[in-house]
Amino acid sequence: MSPYDRAHVGSIIGGEGSWFTARLLRALDALLPYADSANQARLENAYPEEVAAYEAWYRGEVVPLITGDPVDAVLLAMARPRP
Repeated sequence: MSPYDRAHVGSIIGGEGSWFTARLLRALDALLPYADSANQARLENAYPEEVAAYEAWYRGEVVPLITGDPVDAVLLAMARPRP
């Protein structure tokens, strides 16, 4: 999952993009709310980053970033409130 995708989950679910991860996030939006625990586990095993990003977005939390990714460090710094 790219840093762009992680930073724009909401707009991607809203229809932005036609690349694989964009389509996958929209599919997760359609499937996860109805998935039983076994099927949710299958999706998490197959697409761990995408499911984590979707679930964080769904709960209104900041989408998790990959530690050590320099692009994510910039996105994280931009997301922090300024004093």
